[in-house]
Order: sequence, then C-alpha cells, then structure tokens
Amino acid sequence: SGEVSVDGEKFTETGMNQTIGHEGNVPLGLKNPKYRLLVVANKFQTGFDEPLVQSMYVDKKLGGVQCVQTLSRLNRTTSGKTQTFVLDFVNDSTIPLFISNFVTLLLIMFFSRDRTQQNNVYKEQIARLEAQSLRAQMNPHFIFNALNGVQSVMILQGEAMANKYLGIF
Repeated sequence: SGEVSVDGEKFTETGMNQTIGHEGNVPLGLKNPKYRLLVVANKFQTGFDEPLVQSMYVDKKLGGVQCVQTLSRLNRTTSGKTQTFVLDFVNDSTIPLFISNFVTLLLIMFFSRDRTQQNNVYKEQIARLEAQSLRAQMNPHFIFNALNGVQSVMILQGEAMANKYLGIF
C-alpha cells in the first residue's frame, strides 16, 4: 500500500498488480497459475489465508509473535501440498527450523485427520453400495409376490389396510 517514486515515476501496489487481473487483487490473482510468485515487504503477515503458499524466502530479522505470524502463512493445507520450505538469509537457523518442524507436524496431523475423514467417507460409500447390491440381487419373484399381495389388500380391504400391511412389511 502507498506510493513509491523512482526517477520521478510513481508506483502503487494497485498499479503494479493490474496485470494479474482481478482489479489488482493480489490474493485473488494468486489463484491464477501464471502468477504463483509473490514478493512482499511487511505485508500478509497476518490475516492472509492462502493455502497455495508453499515457500518463503526471508531477508529480515523476525522475532516473537512476528516470526510465528509470518511463518504460519505456510501452514495452510491444500490438495497436493505435502511440504513447506523456508529459506532464511538473516535469522538464527534454530528458530525457523523449530517453526518449520512445528508447521510440518501440524500438516502431518491435519493430513492424517483428513485421511481418517476420507476413510470414513469411503466406508459409508461401501455400505451404501453393498445395500444397493443387495437390493439389486433381490429375487424378482419375491418382489412380484409382494406387490401382488399389496395390490390384493388394496382391492379387497382398502387403502388404510394396505398402508398398515406395508408398515408391517
């Protein structure tokens, strides 16, 4: 945000990002595979929830909450994203390594939970398909006899009795 002048020419974030489409909306523009590189300075450290962000190159001192907020931009999950990468040119390597390991642990926990949920979906689908298979295998004579029985009750004893019969069936 704001404006920068270089050799008398003025540049703004919106003006520089018009080519990505979406009226210069950077987060929305990132959805386009042509624009998967984002260079920022002090931006998107909080409130930027873009699962496609996979790598981060850091060239400034990060500490405390700022470090956690900045590096946690990587911990959003999405299909096909199996790892994250941080290349830090400035900070002590133990802090980003700890954060990176923590983020990786969170990703593993999420994907294992996601896999469990997917397994439950598969089990439900299997149960539904087994029930469909059983219905498809029912003896046609049994179905014919059952329908004839319902028809007879409707004709001879009325609709109320047929409903009662079906309820018991």
